[in-house]
Amino acid sequence: WLDQHLEALRQVLHWLATAEILDLLPIHTVEEEIRILNTRLEVFHRTLKEPHSNVTGLVEKVQARLNSIGDQKLVLCHRDLHDKQIITSWEGGSLIDLDLLAQGSSALDSGNIIAHCKLRSEQGNPVPWESIAKILSRDASDRGVESEALVTWTASTLARIALIYARRKRHEGLITKLLSSLDDLLENRGEWQGVFG
Repeated sequence: WLDQHLEALRQVLHWLATAEILDLLPIHTVEEEIRILNTRLEVFHRTLKEPHSNVTGLVEKVQARLNSIGDQKLVLCHRDLHDKQIITSWEGGSLIDLDLLAQGSSALDSGNIIAHCKLRSEQGNPVPWESIAKILSRDASDRGVESEALVTWTASTLARIALIYARRKRHEGLITKLLSSLDDLLENRGEWQGVFG
């Protein structure tokens, strides 16, 4: 992990948040996000012999939070933004995989990045997720993103990650750690306390 990686993340998030958006782009709504979570949850229960018992309750908490955040400013959203979607070099960064490009919450992509940085850390990579989250949270706040919206979209991504990675080859205990982290995030406690300002 290098400082230039964080700068690339910040530049991409700033560009997406300030880029002109065309009305012909689809809108990624809260309802669509909830539908995606429901689909992931159904597949999770259908494919695993022993699904984690806390998953359904946590996903329902995330969905309730999504329903409560209200209208948000729409910006250009990548929708699948994470560290592997940004190619960095000394000259700058390039964004790839734009097939899900849409109008969406100004908190969506920042939440995706923060949740994925947490994932990388849990996978054993030297990613300083807490300091990254604090900086990206401050940047989002400077752009007018409400803290509650950023927490909620981060939680939604963390829930999706847990549901997806439960069916992949993974490090021992990863899903339990992700679900525990999600619970802490939703309750603003433990490692997440103070991260979002």
